[in-house]
Amino acid sequence: HLLVGQGYMSEDQAQAVMDMQQGKVGGRGGLAVAEQFSLRRFGDLAVELGYIKRSQLNACLTGQEWLKADDGVIECGWAAQGPVEDIPGTFNWLIGCVHQSLLQRWAAAFARHGVKLRAMYPLTGCAPALLPDGERNAVILETQPGLGFSSRVVGGHHTRRRH
Repeated sequence: HLLVGQGYMSEDQAQAVMDMQQGKVGGRGGLAVAEQFSLRRFGDLAVELGYIKRSQLNACLTGQEWLKADDGVIECGWAAQGPVEDIPGTFNWLIGCVHQSLLQRWAAAFARHGVKLRAMYPLTGCAPALLPDGERNAVILETQPGLGFSSRVVGGHHTRRRH
């Protein structure tokens, strides 16, 4: 996902590497092909196939380190999103979770630039609903590959949303 998200390789190329790892090569497959490639690392195969450069792989592996958590402690937040129309008494919920160590690592990175990071949520567009009830003022930044959103909350009301 990181290699495709950075534009280093296409979705089709990524699928070709995964097919190779699963023994699905050129419409043929089999145990021999699967055994040959299944234990090979995705990035190494992509380099060997000429889809990416080693430097691109190394850049993504470095970025991937930021996504790893050092512990099993997870911080969660949730908010009711309103009733389900055809099932009385049932509500949809918006839930976000993040490893606490990952949140702390990102908070430290933001703090070095004078920004206080309070929370991380995995779904773009969902974070404003997960603000604590007492939060009256906030700037929320959300990103995905190819997308970026910012929301501003002033006095408990959303005053600006940008894509």
